Order: sequence, then C-alpha cells, then structure tokens
Amino acid sequence: MEPVERKQSILQAAKKVFALKGYHAAGVADIIEEAGIARGTFYLYFESKRDVFNALIEYVTQSISERLEPIQTDKEHAIYPALFATMERIKAFFFSDPDLAKIFLHEATALDASAAERLQDLRHRLVQWLATLVRKWQEQGILRAIDAEIAAYCFIGSIRELFEQYLITGYLDKDSSKIVHDILDLYVFGILMPEFDRLAQDHFKTVSE
Repeated sequence: MEPVERKQSILQAAKKVFALKGYHAAGVADIIEEAGIARGTFYLYFESKRDVFNALIEYVTQSISERLEPIQTDKEHAIYPALFATMERIKAFFFSDPDLAKIFLHEATALDASAAERLQDLRHRLVQWLATLVRKWQEQGILRAIDAEIAAYCFIGSIRELFEQYLITGYLDKDSSKIVHDILDLYVFGILMPEFDRLAQDHFKTVSE
C-alpha cells in the first residue's frame, strides 16, 4: 500500500474508533487494531492519538471552508437559491459521513481549549462569510436593517443544532432532505402569516421603546 493510501486508511480507522468510543475512551491500540497495522506503522504517520484526531478536524475545517464559495449579491440573483446551494453542500458533506460529523460536532467541542479554539475559528469564518452577504443585501434594499453578525450567528447556530439532532442524538425524527429548505424558509420568510406581520412589528416597537 502506498504511503498516502496507508495514511488515509489510518485516518478512516481512527474516525470509526473515535465515533464509536469517543476521544477519551479510544486509544492508539484501538486504532491500529481497526486499521490492521502494527504499532510502529501508526507512528510512521502520526505522533499520537491527538495528532490523528487533529488531522481529522483539519480535514473537516478545510472541507467546509472550500464549500463557502462566493455568492452573487446583485439583485438578479435570489437570496434563497444562493444560500440553499451552499448550505446543501455543507449538509451533504456531513450527512455522507455521520462518523466524521459526530467527531466534529460532539467530540471536538468537548475536548479542550485548543480544540474549542480551532472550532471557534471555523465558526467565525462561517459567520463573517454570511454577515458579509447580509450587509451587501441590506445595502441593496433586499434585507431589512438588522445586526448582520447576530443574524449570521443565529443562522449558523440553527444549522449546527439541527445537524446534531439529526446525526448524533436521533431525537429529531423528520425528513432530513428538507432540513436546509425548512431553516431557510424560517429565516427568509419568518413564522408569521403576512396579515399578522404589521401587528407584530407595532408590538415590537412598543416593547423596544
């Protein structure tokens, strides 16, 4: 087996072990057993359990970043299809590999400060990408005047929570093919029927004053 293929096979084995046992309960012995290799072979490619875990997280962050393609922001391009396409690419990445999703959404967030910082950096990139789009659409009169970063954090947080409920806890027993459509429908069109929109705005102004 070529070195690149061997390294990939170790990563695949580690991914399966981490998803099944969790980072803290898993050991190098579990990974080499799953990969069917000698201990010495493992250390030719990775220095430790943490090293191979970091490689998996780096792969996820890079893959997500690559899916944040520029979106046309002129009025000829609708908001919904543009956001839908990007979110679908990210969803497809996670849903095609539930083990990797579990590691990224659950194990990495609870590991330590270093891992949390790396995830926060990715979250910040996602938020800035979306907030920039929100501001451009506000300038064009497409979106109303709201705090762009708060809107972006809410949207990204909602997506993450839904992914976790579908892929990890299994508590959300819904049609997963509609997950991106439903969250965009909520953020773009809101939850109120049109006839109640003006009444709600008046109440909000009263409370805010």
